[in-house]
Amino acid sequence: MTDETTPAPASGAEVARALRDSGALDELFERIEDGSVPLTGSDGLLPALLKDSLEAGLRAELDDHLGYAKGEPTTAARGNARNGTTAKTVD
Repeated sequence: MTDETTPAPASGAEVARALRDSGALDELFERIEDGSVPLTGSDGLLPALLKDSLEAGLRAELDDHLGYAKGEPTTAARGNARNGTTAKTVD
């Protein structure tokens, strides 16, 4: 449910259409067509977008779970805290 101050969430198709209609994707589409931006493979655009989307979701989930955003000061009163990161590879 949304109120007057909270817009309804847009579908992915609506966002893509708005970006296309605004011209924001023109340069990207040109680079894809001329082969300078690969869509698939280890250096492809689609895997990179998926990776960035998953990482953003995981960061948001961690913020929600811990109750505070990254960079906010933590207190001893919190039972859980960020204690650093290590690189991980998922196959």
